[in-house]
Amino acid sequence: MLRLITLLLSLLFYHVSAQNMGRDTILVDEVKIVKSRINLFSGADYKVEIDSLQLLSYANTDLSYLLAKTALVNIVNYGGSGSQASVSIRGGNSAHTTVLWNGIPINSLTAGGADLSLINAGAFDQINIVYGASGSLYGSGTFGGAVELNNVASFEKKNDIDLYAGFSSWSNKRFRGSAKMSDSRFSYSGQVFYQDGKNNFTYSDQLDFGNPTERLTHAENIDFGSIHHLSIKLKNHEVNFGGWYQIKNHNIPGKMGIGPPVSYQHQKDSTLKIFTGWKVIINKVRFEFQSAWLSDFLRYTDKDPTDHSWKTYSEISSKRWLNTFNTRYYASNNLCFDMQLGYNALKGEVTAYKMNRKEEELATSFAGQYVSRNLTLNVSFAKEWNSVTSPPVVYNVGMSWYLIPKTIQIKTKYGTHYRRPVFNERYWVPGGNPDLNSEEGSGYDLGIYLQKKMGQKQRLQASVNHYLSVNKNMIIWLPSGGYSKSENTNKVQSSGFELDVEWELNMKKAKLQLSGKYAYNDTYYNNDTLDNYKEELAYKPKHLIKGIVDYNSRKRWGVSVNNSFQTKMSTNEGTKMKAVALTDIWGRYNFTIDFLQLMVNAGIQNVLNKSYQLIYAYPMPGRMYSIGINIKL
Repeated sequence: MLRLITLLLSLLFYHVSAQNMGRDTILVDEVKIVKSRINLFSGADYKVEIDSLQLLSYANTDLSYLLAKTALVNIVNYGGSGSQASVSIRGGNSAHTTVLWNGIPINSLTAGGADLSLINAGAFDQINIVYGASGSLYGSGTFGGAVELNNVASFEKKNDIDLYAGFSSWSNKRFRGSAKMSDSRFSYSGQVFYQDGKNNFTYSDQLDFGNPTERLTHAENIDFGSIHHLSIKLKNHEVNFGGWYQIKNHNIPGKMGIGPPVSYQHQKDSTLKIFTGWKVIINKVRFEFQSAWLSDFLRYTDKDPTDHSWKTYSEISSKRWLNTFNTRYYASNNLCFDMQLGYNALKGEVTAYKMNRKEEELATSFAGQYVSRNLTLNVSFAKEWNSVTSPPVVYNVGMSWYLIPKTIQIKTKYGTHYRRPVFNERYWVPGGNPDLNSEEGSGYDLGIYLQKKMGQKQRLQASVNHYLSVNKNMIIWLPSGGYSKSENTNKVQSSGFELDVEWELNMKKAKLQLSGKYAYNDTYYNNDTLDNYKEELAYKPKHLIKGIVDYNSRKRWGVSVNNSFQTKMSTNEGTKMKAVALTDIWGRYNFTIDFLQLMVNAGIQNVLNKSYQLIYAYPMPGRMYSIGINIKL
């Protein structure tokens, strides 16, 4: 690998020396300058942007519903709208998938994953799935990949106000008001939202004798909050501000099993996230600074089994101050270099830790990119210093090459990953292990991409990606004397491939889009001390299939049919959960009354009314009807 890196760097400097480096003016494409560090240097990553029509259909659900129906990811959900939900990619777990808001990692400091039920899918202009995201660019916890939630500034004349009201089965209601205002110097987008629901659906209890029909109780939730983003241009400067405040109160329902479900558990989540950023371009150099403050709080209560009084069993509070300074130098139109420095202060205040815990981090990273007519080469290195653990140096080498210009592209990369132990894994009493090592491993990707226009009316896009990832120190919780303890395991290996095909037909009066996605994954724990020992990990389906049909009339209406399928999964309890096949249908109708533009959005989720689970013993809702109206002023 060292020889490969040396060869690539030699190629970079060879091409530089062949150019006139003494030029006073370098005409760098404005798009390259505006691009964020992650977007510019992740050209060899397999990245998929959620289609705008799908974002429209699921805009008033939480992020877990959108990803479950449209992306090659695995969603674990504890039952119905508002219930805790997490995402995993390529056989990893939720702590191996980094969720970023405008480049800021928002995974839980204490637990490691991100609760997607706290994220309204319609709050963002762009949602990307990055499969096997580079550890040297995205940071800790990207063995599976990353989910990017972006608010995109638009410096065009625009004034839009949208109001939404939606209602669905089991007394679920959602209300949202949003505004977008911009001109050539500033861009603002913001929204306030509220939702509540009873989630008292009926289901077939597959873990009780005779599979009786039960009604879910104690599953009510209330969720409200606000998200804002502001960008201001001042000559060659750009200043950005963002804010996100949210509170969710959620009753945790009982599990399936003998007798009706019984639970008194309650969870309250609150979060405040704010950031400010500044960019400036001076000649051939781009400078950027960003500072973010994240505060999260969770309170878990339940009835004491002895005297039936309400008791607070856990209060979890975390605070993070995240800072990065980045500079990028454009040596020529073909070559640029990038350096980033970071400082983070982390604090966890958790009753189970017995004392407040603090950590500090320093990080540095370097990246370089060379671009020719059909070839792009990227190299990046990163090192982090943590006051408790010492993560390894990570690097990434990637190549993107057009075999046939604008038609067939090959992408390949090799890199290393890491994940710091989160606070719960180190400090929870009992079970936390202060001697844990960081997870570390390596992996490669190889993908072939096709884009083809067939006449004036048809477009075909297809890709196939193969990957292999190895994690040598994966952290898991193992039984230990009546409780679970976090330990480093020997090795976990994940391999597989993804296939994605999209076809578009533009007709005179309508547009038809067909999309088919398939993923195969094989993930297992391998103990090197035993010959040929393999153990399948929980909640890792081997096959995922997604199929989408979108039909849009040129006039007023459209319809989408979403199909998703995943094969059987093992559980932590040593059982198997059935395969899941679901179909959703969404319809849209647009019309105008005076100065108002209105859109009615109606849908049927789980059309075939299948009983299913995404996590063992927690039922998911059957057929669900939704209707909403969006008013644009």
